[in-house]
Amino acid sequence: MDPTIADMIAKDVTDQLKWDDSVDDSNISVKVTENHVFLEGTVNSYAAKISASKDAYLVPGVKHVENNLKVKLTEEPALPDDHQVTRNIVEALHRNSRINAANMEVETRNRLVTLRGTVASFWEKYEAQGIATNTHGVTGVDNKLEVKLKNTIEDKEIESNIRNAFRRSILIDEDKLEVRVKNGVARLSGSVANYVIKREAIDLVNYTRGVVNIDDEITIE
Repeated sequence: MDPTIADMIAKDVTDQLKWDDSVDDSNISVKVTENHVFLEGTVNSYAAKISASKDAYLVPGVKHVENNLKVKLTEEPALPDDHQVTRNIVEALHRNSRINAANMEVETRNRLVTLRGTVASFWEKYEAQGIATNTHGVTGVDNKLEVKLKNTIEDKEIESNIRNAFRRSILIDEDKLEVRVKNGVARLSGSVANYVIKREAIDLVNYTRGVVNIDDEITIE
């Protein structure tokens, strides 16, 4: 019997996870219904869980990934407790010369990290989450940082800057994406061919001056 499209996608996702040396796939199972991928099982870090989603999205034909992976930390004598996790994240935030962590607060409970406070740009919020995600001992991140701009930028100007960024990108067909900005919140809609293009569009909006949040409604064809 010839393999179905779902079977082929499942095999490619499984192979992609095996290829990625940063992800231990030994306890991951992959199920596919039509173009939807379901990841089940456990990984040994929160960063690996996030990477597993990205790996699955990179496979042609995948339109949606439901990541149900649980983070099961490897028992180590030096595994940091909540206090040490918080301390490590705070130190990493303050070492990062790109972001201002002066108004950030970090709380860790049962290895789940919550980020609170304010930042001056959306990309700083995004980057702070990346730092927390990649900290040893973390099993999840709840990013509650608020963006408080130093200077307000008109929504029309933000929209124009985003569209121009899309136009300059070699990956994006700006005619397939719609951008609407209201009170600094960028709403993205439309369809793209794959996850790489979607990620490119979101990243470009992340770094656009004046954006305070993103409402992502982009679908994969």
